[in-house]
Amino acid sequence: MAGLPRPTGPHAVGRTARDWTDPDRADPYARRPSARRLAVWIWYPAIPTPAPPAPYLPGLWKATALAMGIGGGVRPHAVRDTVPAQLPTPWPVVVFSPSGNPPLVYAALLEELASHGYVVAGISHTYESLPMSVFADGRARLMRPSSLGGAFAAPGARPFAVDLRERASVVSVKAADIRFVVEALRRDPPRLLRGRLDTDRVAAVGHSFGGGAAAEVCRHDPAVRVGASLDGGLWREPSAAGVSTPFLQLFGEHPEYTLPCAEVVRQGLMADADYCAADRACAVGGWQALHDSARPGLTAKVAGAKHAGFFDTPMLPLRRWSPLVRLRGDTGPRAWRATADVLLAFLDRHLRDGDGAFLDDLADDPRYVVAPPAELFSATAR
Repeated sequence: MAGLPRPTGPHAVGRTARDWTDPDRADPYARRPSARRLAVWIWYPAIPTPAPPAPYLPGLWKATALAMGIGGGVRPHAVRDTVPAQLPTPWPVVVFSPSGNPPLVYAALLEELASHGYVVAGISHTYESLPMSVFADGRARLMRPSSLGGAFAAPGARPFAVDLRERASVVSVKAADIRFVVEALRRDPPRLLRGRLDTDRVAAVGHSFGGGAAAEVCRHDPAVRVGASLDGGLWREPSAAGVSTPFLQLFGEHPEYTLPCAEVVRQGLMADADYCAADRACAVGGWQALHDSARPGLTAKVAGAKHAGFFDTPMLPLRRWSPLVRLRGDTGPRAWRATADVLLAFLDRHLRDGDGAFLDDLADDPRYVVAPPAELFSATAR
């Protein structure tokens, strides 16, 4: 058995799932007209129990393990539909937007947040997981490449303007999903969590495209008080990237944004130097605008982390042929721990009015490089 890191908070963790349908929004990826329907996995503080943990990838989600080369025996810690903990006040809510994956494969991070007293609603964005998205009732929808805006193509294989337009649309759909789930948690929470959610204290957190969606929600929805992006692409022009909430940006290593564009092409990181320049100006400019406008903004790089290091990948037993092998890096649980430490401190400070004292010494912690995006992604940052 491959156990994920044990949550460090004072609470055990429960996990439940709901399907919610937005009757006011058509699904942009469905082949036939239909309302947007989402499966949402919810991690929450629970009382300890001797019951075994829920399966890592239950039911038809096992197809994700087969498609991505994830070996068997992965053991999370959350128990399905177990009794919630008794806390003195309702719990703050984190709505989490993954990218290209179900939220289930971010279990280590989401269990950690729940063990520290947060309810975490992880969205399965329908049609974007390989090879399928599975609803809580067991029905499935096959993956549609349009749900990821051509992200499987090599960077530079298409004009940057095409990628920007299509991926901006993906971010907008995911942001609408986040807003809908926030409202669903207010209106129709799972029975076992009724009366336990503080929906006046909500954070939006996302990875990759989901990080851009979290920023989009913070930009437009005053009901979301705090945001965080884990190695996220905004896919917005810098002039449209501002927020007025507290916002955290965490990044991994990205040589494609520090090397000269000719070298980026030579190394095969992008297919075209003009694309590289346009992408860099838009991405780094947007990250900097977000950092400057947030109140406050905090930006850091997790040393040694790669893009897939922000979900469970570095801790999973992967087949040698798995496409995740080259994306996960060799950080093991270090990237998870570094991400969880700073994210928890940021949420505690800005969502719970805690001291978040960990943040005050972040620049002295060797796990991080703390700097504005324009400094992190410059030639001198190499």
